[in-house]
Amino acid sequence: MLFIWVGVVMLVGMPWGWFLVGVGAFIVGAQIVQQQRSLKIEVFGVIAGLIVLAAGVWDLLALPLPLMPIVLIVLGGYLLWKALSHRTETP
Repeated sequence: MLFIWVGVVMLVGMPWGWFLVGVGAFIVGAQIVQQQRSLKIEVFGVIAGLIVLAAGVWDLLALPLPLMPIVLIVLGGYLLWKALSHRTETP
């Protein structure tokens, strides 16, 4: 389905925002299908799908603040905090 979506976007010349919305919906949709089939949900997949979906909506709405730098700073800060706070020292 992803290749079909990419082909349709390229063929009709849709804006990148719609492309990102579609890809984000596919990623999040795949996680929903996994949950319905009682399979393990990948947290990274959900987060990545939501970020891509948000980037598409952000682009379509032409919001003035840059989304990706903000997301990367927040994500990097969280990962740094997580790495430093859960550090166990061995004697």
